[in-house]
Amino acid sequence: MSSSSPAPTRPPSRGDASISRLAAIYNALLTPIIFVTFLLSLAWVDLRYTLTRSHLHANAQQRMPSWLHHIVYREYYHSKQRKLMKMEISDAFEMRGSVMAVFGVLTMVGIWAVWRACCWAWFAFDDAIYR
Repeated sequence: MSSSSPAPTRPPSRGDASISRLAAIYNALLTPIIFVTFLLSLAWVDLRYTLTRSHLHANAQQRMPSWLHHIVYREYYHSKQRKLMKMEISDAFEMRGSVMAVFGVLTMVGIWAVWRACCWAWFAFDDAIYR
């Protein structure tokens, strides 16, 4: 039986500490942004599929009474719900990058609008004081 000694560990260097600090900042800032963009893309995909299903369902010819058709359609939808959910999540992951880009642009426009409003308020307040 051979005994293996654990690999010697080196003390953390200054570079390792800065990398771990950057990783913590990255996780603190980007994790919520990525999560929110995924939720927005998932909501967009769900809305798109819901509108498509309701449009196709409304235009379909009904050969049975509406109350029976509603029950059958609901049962069919529930039986396929897991596959639909996987498909919607896959589509949401695919479009997450585009949603993140739009989210970034809207954030920059919002920051610009707040800055312009603050400048306008500053100059309007400044003119009111010195008149």
